[in-house]
Amino acid sequence: MTPIIKPALFVFCLVVAACGQAGARDAQLTPGRIVEISGPLSLRLAIGEEAVEIRLASLVSPVPERTQAFLTDLLSSPQVDVEFLNETTDRYQRRLGTIWLEAGGERRDLHTLLLAEGLVWLYPYPDAIDHLPAWRLAEEVGRTSGAGIWGEPEFRVRDVDPDMLMQDVGTIQIVAGRVTDAAVLGNGRVYLNFGSNYRTDFTIRIDAELAAAFTARWGDLAALEQRRIRVRGVIRDENGPMIIPPNSDRMEVLED
Repeated sequence: MTPIIKPALFVFCLVVAACGQAGARDAQLTPGRIVEISGPLSLRLAIGEEAVEIRLASLVSPVPERTQAFLTDLLSSPQVDVEFLNETTDRYQRRLGTIWLEAGGERRDLHTLLLAEGLVWLYPYPDAIDHLPAWRLAEEVGRTSGAGIWGEPEFRVRDVDPDMLMQDVGTIQIVAGRVTDAAVLGNGRVYLNFGSNYRTDFTIRIDAELAAAFTARWGDLAALEQRRIRVRGVIRDENGPMIIPPNSDRMEVLED
């Protein structure tokens, strides 16, 4: 099964495929055999004599059953290559990585396929930083073409309307809007406010210990006033709806 992409996005697909082919050449790949699709974003593999469970890094799925069914259909051939993204495991003792396979006559990584199909959201962690440009592009392919969840209103990128966002408290969402005020406090904490009332409107909070990393990634944070921002994370109820991104790749400064 390969993604169905509208003709207008063909050039995007070519770029994604080129990035995937280059990534496969550069990555340290380990041959493996799929034993089981153990979850919507995890697979059990036999690697030599060792049994290993892989968790696909930096992804979340709002539609886990559909994602797992897609993986089951796609990975009918058990032979794949694994790219481990670090030497550690998560709290469930799974290694973090991605899977490379032949899809549509091309060498592709599983993240790119899932993102272009609109079955997952990118949810960046530092482990996957080298892959993020290609994966962001694949997600844009899916979003722009209305693939999968992107064609369904309940999974759209959220507006900064606080009344609507308060209904999403406790869930992971992607939110986009224009910063009305960027407040840098004396203690180093930064608040990006998306309305005239910081006590009720949507806010991004950047904690002091992360401000330097956000500044290195996105420039002067005070200068983000009137810029369009997209952020992904758990909606919290803290003086209105709020997201507190744990790393600078969870936030994007968008072109107007």
